[in-house]
Amino acid sequence: MRYLSRRLAALMMLCAAASPAGAQTAPSIYDGASPMATCTNMDPPRIACLKTFPKTPSTTRVLIRSVNCYIYSSVRMDRLTLGMTEVQGGPTKKKVFIPIKGETVVNSTYVYTINEPVYFYVGRDRFLELSLSFVTYGMSGAECSIAGEYVQ
Repeated sequence: MRYLSRRLAALMMLCAAASPAGAQTAPSIYDGASPMATCTNMDPPRIACLKTFPKTPSTTRVLIRSVNCYIYSSVRMDRLTLGMTEVQGGPTKKKVFIPIKGETVVNSTYVYTINEPVYFYVGRDRFLELSLSFVTYGMSGAECSIAGEYVQ
């Protein structure tokens, strides 16, 4: 038993010595899961919907890695963008267009399931927003989430 304890201690010391100083830990996950309630059953019908997510932390940056949405509408979708603003409701400072793939029509309703990888780097104290645009006015609903990781 003592022999095993010494071998284990030696192995642990070897591993500690071999690991680089300041070794990285697993990234913390940024999860912006949120129902897009502002789009659900739009009354009166609108041509676009904007969902603003909570402000990114003041201590770290965020790298968004995926956008996931379930969207239904009485009219075709035109565009989906992920953008960044410095103040809530302010002008969009940068954005990326998300491909719209896999349109399905069910009982005269357009249904979209979007699961797209992205690489969208956002600084500290910024607001992320998803913008949905449709070809014309119609009744629509959507639930979207964004996910990524905190980076330095």
